[in-house]
Amino acid sequence: EDGGHFAARSADGSFDLLNVTQSPAKHWTFENPEPVRLQAVLPERNSLLVIRNFDNELQEWDLKTGEIRRQWPLGIQQLPGEILAVSSNGDIVALCDGSHFRFRFLDMRSGKFLEQDFDAEHFSATFSPDRRYFGVSSEPHVARFRNFPELTEAFQLRGHQSGAKGVCFAPDMSRVFTSSGGKQTLMVWDYEQGHSLLTLEGAGSFLIASRVSPNGNVVGAGGGKKLNLWRAPSWEEIEEAEARH
Repeated sequence: EDGGHFAARSADGSFDLLNVTQSPAKHWTFENPEPVRLQAVLPERNSLLVIRNFDNELQEWDLKTGEIRRQWPLGIQQLPGEILAVSSNGDIVALCDGSHFRFRFLDMRSGKFLEQDFDAEHFSATFSPDRRYFGVSSEPHVARFRNFPELTEAFQLRGHQSGAKGVCFAPDMSRVFTSSGGKQTLMVWDYEQGHSLLTLEGAGSFLIASRVSPNGNVVGAGGGKKLNLWRAPSWEEIEEAEARH
């Protein structure tokens, strides 16, 4: 989330982690005898979240030592899924059962699941930066948002002709971004008023991931082998462009 680390998993279950803010980049390799699925990097906690393949146990790994800090047995029948979203402070993770579309929320501080859960078909999910909302992108053509942690309906954003695939908030919560593909690769929303402000065309047709840089200046939408990036110009660049015309 802070743009400082990049993690990749190899076929043998080990992880390579790079600190891209250092030159040369600092490099770690985590050797793991059991196949696991990388889920998230938590900069605030200086840790990795992974799910062990054979029993879907969620584990938090210390980035400095590579050792397991904590673990939560999820159970194959209970929740054979993935982490769909992590709150901005890393305290809450949203996990989803891939076969039944059931969302559950784990409080990392207590290690316990919240009582509230809900079912929703989805492509991706996100927390708002202040953790007031939890959003899910889904068919048909809509991104749905719920108040958190109550999970009551908050608002919906409709507009993508082929369905909203990715969803995220601006860091200052001024806008919501949804991604899909084609002529509606990215849509920018005033979510409080419920209408779109801008539609951007790009490459790709099934872009389930959308993210905004921490400073709010760059928006990305990707999926498959396609990645689209848009950068907002500075006021100085806008003034220069207006002066030329």
